[in-house]
This record gives sequence, structure tokens and C-alpha cells, in this order.
Amino acid sequence: MSKRKIQVFIEVCYIRPGGGPPGYVYNFLEGLKKIELKENVPVNITTFTEPNSLRENTISIIKSKNIISKININIHKLIPDLFRRIKLKKSKKWKELIKNDIIVFHGYQEAIEIEEASKIAKTVYMPHCPTIAADEFKMTNNALGLKFSKKDYLKAVGTERRLINSAHYIVFASKGASEEYWKYYKNELQNKKIEYINSGIDLPKYALNKSSQIKNENISEGFVLFAGRYVSHKGYDLFCKAAEYISKIDKKIKFVSIGGGANMNFEYVNDLNWQENPYEYMKAASVIVIPNKFAYYDLFPLECAALGKPLVMTAVGGNVDQINELPDTIGCSPTVEDLSRSIIFAYEKVKQNPKWGMNNQIKYNSFFDSESFARRWVIFLEKITNLQT
Repeated sequence: MSKRKIQVFIEVCYIRPGGGPPGYVYNFLEGLKKIELKENVPVNITTFTEPNSLRENTISIIKSKNIISKININIHKLIPDLFRRIKLKKSKKWKELIKNDIIVFHGYQEAIEIEEASKIAKTVYMPHCPTIAADEFKMTNNALGLKFSKKDYLKAVGTERRLINSAHYIVFASKGASEEYWKYYKNELQNKKIEYINSGIDLPKYALNKSSQIKNENISEGFVLFAGRYVSHKGYDLFCKAAEYISKIDKKIKFVSIGGGANMNFEYVNDLNWQENPYEYMKAASVIVIPNKFAYYDLFPLECAALGKPLVMTAVGGNVDQINELPDTIGCSPTVEDLSRSIIFAYEKVKQNPKWGMNNQIKYNSFFDSESFARRWVIFLEKITNLQT
């Protein structure tokens, strides 16, 4: 007689390649598919997607300019908790949710749902922000030119406190990734069962083609690259300032960025905006720079590692754990001077040894691939199934 599978319900805003909760869940599911091709998996996964975080709702309003969306969100805020709980328990989602042994909430969610779910199953909350969710919402709203009041901020802080208090287990991608949460929610976290599950990624097959095919006459191989959002916590301003600092010392080192965000000074950086195939630029770069001021546990360094690229990373948050795990990586403080010195050192090291960076790929293949990542989650889910909450 076959053993009953653990029933797991995963709730997240979206599921798609990339970063944040959507990319994390996507990579987990891709890894799970690979395990299932080899052996019987002891868990059965049901996923539910709903753009229910304040950040996702805000972005959807700006993109769609749909006045009905605004009205719906405002009404949603006015409905008292009691009626929202009643509405939840009458929903089709709740009928699916109650069939499960474990319910996993990825990213900021409505507190009521996890409070109710914790009464009928084991629950897991996994934050995904470089700092607490309220800081992420404030930054996003400011970038979009929207008001985010102190009242909004405190409400987001309170909601996330309820999420942490209600969940039976808290998962972070690493100890470093939890750093900012411990600053804000120390009293809540010190009494919680916490698990650290390092992320993993699944790269598309075309990304692993050995040759780069950059279709840009102004770009030649051997540059220093930044890729991602041009926002404060990603440290794009640090990258631009380091480019200026280095260019005055060594004009041979060229700087390229692919991404988007607030306007920056591109005098020393060749900015190419968002690219449909960023992997070609990643493969052509000599060194890739990840200059976060705050960091959760970004998936981008793992993508770089999969391509065998050397990295320069600021030693903050989850970056610290990745620096320790990826051998061909230089760690530095989030200052212009230290970042600049580290970029020059890494650039010269690649010139002396073009294969520097391949140890990162070896580590990716043995630990940071999606299958290894999914196995870490399966082990965790099996473990908590057998524990008392």
C-alpha cells in the first residue's frame, strides 16, 4: 500500500520566471518536476495565485489605470474583519485550502487568511523583501509617485507582525536574508520555529549556450555589468559612482547596465535599458557587480553563477551567505571606494585567468540548481509534517 502524500497548498501573487516570490515558487516547481522524473515525490502541491499584496495592487493600478481596481481595493479596506473572514470561508479557495496538511504563504499576504488557516493546518510564512514589507511598499509607491502615508506604513508593519505571529513556521532564504526582519520583529521571531532554505534557480536552456550573441555595435566583450532595477536598495547609484571613480583611473574598463528605474547619471555607464535576452550580456561581461545596500537573497547572483561568471557583491544581508557559498566572488562594503577597489581587483584577475568564475558554476550545479532547491523544500515539508505545532 502506497504512503499517503503530504498535501501542500502554496499561495503567492504570481508564478513566473524572475525574482521575488513569483520566481522563487516558479523555480521550486521546476525543480520538483525534475525530481518527479526520477522518483516518487512524497508531496502533492496545489498552487493559488492572487495579486493580493499592497505592492502588487499598486502596480496593477498604475499599469492598467483601471478606476474599478481602485474602487475594489478601497472597499476591501473598509470591510470589517468579521465579514472578510465569513467571505473567505465561503470562497472556492477556502474549500481547496482546507484539504491540505500544510499551507505556505509566500510574500506579504492578508493576515486574516493565515490566521484562519493556522486553525486547520500547519502554516508557513516566507517573507521575500530585502527589508520588511512596509519598506518595500514605501519605496515602490515613492518610485511611482504615489502617496504612502505614515498610517499606511504602520498598517503594513502591523499586518506583517500578524503574519509572523500566526504562522507556525517562518522560512527565510538564509540567515543573512533575515537580518532586517530581526531588527523590526525580534520579539515575534525569537519564539518562532525558523528554517533557512537557500534558493535555487532553473535557467532556460538557451541561456546556457556557450557563445554570446550581442546585437549591439557599441558593445564589445569584456565590460563590467550591472543588471536589475535602478532603485536605491539595489545600489545602482553606487555602481554609477564607482564607474566614475574607476574611469578616472583606468579608461580601459567599460561599464554597462541593463535594467530600468529612476534617472541616473549615465556619463560613465553605457545604459542599454531592459533587454529581452539579458543572458547574452551576462555571458559577455568580464565581471558582474551586485552592489546592494540591503539584500534579501537575490536570484540574480545564482543566475550569474550558473553561467560561470565572477562576481563583486556588497557584503549585506543575504549577499553575505552567497559570497561565502560562491568561491569566485569578491565581497566588499557598500561604499564607492571599496566597491571600486573590488571591481578593479576582479577585472584584473579575469584578465590573468579567464576561467576565474567557473568555480561558481560548479557550486551552482551541485547546490543552487532548481532540483537541489526543491529537494531542500521537500525535506522541510516532510520534517514539519511529523512535528507537533
